[in-house]
Amino acid sequence: MHHDLRQGWAIEFYDSRGGNGAATITSTLGLCEGLAVPEGRKLVVVFVGFSAHDKHLVSSNDPQVQSALIGRLAELGIEAGPESAVRAPKPAARVPKPAAPKPAASRQPSVGGTHGWDAARLPSDTVEGIFGERAAFARRIIETGGMEELGRKSGYVNLSWARKKNIAQIHPQPDGIGLVLKYPGANLPAVLFDNVPVASLAGYKNPNTLWLDGNPRYNKQGPAVAFLIPDEANGRVDDAREWRDVVKLLEYAKTL
Repeated sequence: MHHDLRQGWAIEFYDSRGGNGAATITSTLGLCEGLAVPEGRKLVVVFVGFSAHDKHLVSSNDPQVQSALIGRLAELGIEAGPESAVRAPKPAARVPKPAAPKPAASRQPSVGGTHGWDAARLPSDTVEGIFGERAAFARRIIETGGMEELGRKSGYVNLSWARKKNIAQIHPQPDGIGLVLKYPGANLPAVLFDNVPVASLAGYKNPNTLWLDGNPRYNKQGPAVAFLIPDEANGRVDDAREWRDVVKLLEYAKTL
């Protein structure tokens, strides 16, 4: 979420008692390893876990930051250690009382308090926010293909179908909309649209660059393939060749 933070700190608080906090830390630090950031820059992530029974836990993708923070806490009289060395013991005589269920409205997840892959599955923007004047055009593509949408702040919308997540994307382009399939496959249909390099897409930003480029960590099937759906296609009727080709590409995406 914070790969484009220019300077300073973004601070978030979350309660890991109801889930696997260690897995959250591991997956987040793993995501940091895969980020492609400009030379000389780095996204530093620090986790501080507070324990009532043992040392506090400190984890970071920057060992110097981790060591400095542990040292600073020691100066303040707070005992802390690296995450891998500490596991808080469970109290023998106490069993935590289950929390009362929250109303449905308050259980909706928020991106600000969610990490790793969970955050990637939540919308952080809307189609309108990403496509502006082309929002109706973008929604026409989504609805024509019967897809589920997931807007991202970095300038694109993930498309899913049934249980197949992120099998396609749409990106606003200067002269149309870029339609991306997860990978070409052996039976990619022939269409009217021009191929465009994935690096030219508006949403070619970290960590989506790794998905588009076919980094095995994000897209094990190989590089994605992109087509430009020109603006004039939006003026065509639903049965026009352009829209039949859009359907053809999205139906093919569902088989990937």
